[in-house]
Amino acid sequence: RRLYCGDVSYSPAYEYGYKYGGLLLLGFCGFIHKISKEKKADKLLFFSRDGYIVKRIYDKLYPEANTEYVYWSRNAAAKLGADLFRDNFLRRFVSQKINHGISVYDVMRSIGITDWTFPFSLNEELTMKNCTVVEQFLIQNWGKLMENYKDMDTAAQYYFQEVLNGCKNVITVDCGWAGSGNILLEQIVNRKWNMDCKFTGVLAGSNSYNQHDTDFSETFLLDGRLQVYCFSSGLNRDKFMAHMPSANHNIYFELLFSAPEPSFQEFRRCGDTYELVFDSTAENELYIREIQKGEVDFISEYIRTFNKYPYMRNISGSDAYTPFMDAMKHSKKYIDKVFAECVFDETTNGKKVRIK
Repeated sequence: RRLYCGDVSYSPAYEYGYKYGGLLLLGFCGFIHKISKEKKADKLLFFSRDGYIVKRIYDKLYPEANTEYVYWSRNAAAKLGADLFRDNFLRRFVSQKINHGISVYDVMRSIGITDWTFPFSLNEELTMKNCTVVEQFLIQNWGKLMENYKDMDTAAQYYFQEVLNGCKNVITVDCGWAGSGNILLEQIVNRKWNMDCKFTGVLAGSNSYNQHDTDFSETFLLDGRLQVYCFSSGLNRDKFMAHMPSANHNIYFELLFSAPEPSFQEFRRCGDTYELVFDSTAENELYIREIQKGEVDFISEYIRTFNKYPYMRNISGSDAYTPFMDAMKHSKKYIDKVFAECVFDETTNGKKVRIK
């Protein structure tokens, strides 16, 4: 009735947020609160950018909670954790970019070493033919690369010393998928910086069955260091099997969680303090603001409608994900057209492309 009564005309992006994001975010916030109480967390960290709207809603629902919006990214995590997890670094910056139309120069630019001397051409596209040579070069120069990240590591340590001041047990919140943001941060904080803090990562969805590294997080799911709301290999298995990254499901799911701000790139040292480095533009800002208006309006109306029935806030992950799954069944007829002008950095390489 709200969307189609004729009194007000809403944008397709607003409808997308209202129909598919509102219930999901409301249920997810309830799940986060439940895990936070179970773990007796002393602080909740909402990772940028997927935690932007989640924190905004969570703070309204649970104003007494100790929360903070934290700047963190997959690329920053891979670089700062490279000396602990070399395979993850090589997978993130090389393996996952093979045959994506990305030049070797773009790979080196994302790593931050374009000023080095290379024994191969930077103008070629990264393919199966040259990826081994690129990887071997990085491995042979690993010590130099780690030295290159030393100031970044110090800057990040300054930042997280402020964020984690007085904390011994925190919850991190992210959209998905492998939970590497939480996993790597925990290892960096405790093994590199010796800060002694326990982490539990809360995700909306895990890696699906239809991903190359679907089992990346299994041990963390089993021991409870990762908690998933919508689906994982052991939860709502029909959703786990149906979610298809190759059909852009990850991208459209992340749109429901994104932020109207530029992507965070890395930490930069400035003497005894730090600077946060961001992308130059905030992609899809107008779409995201409309999506979030729809999500916030749905949640406000839902809470007002069921104010006398608190059990209606017990929204299962299956119920929260199902509207999105239904939308994806018709994405070619509807969703792809709505977001035809949106751009996405699917390989986290800085190369933004439209949905094909």
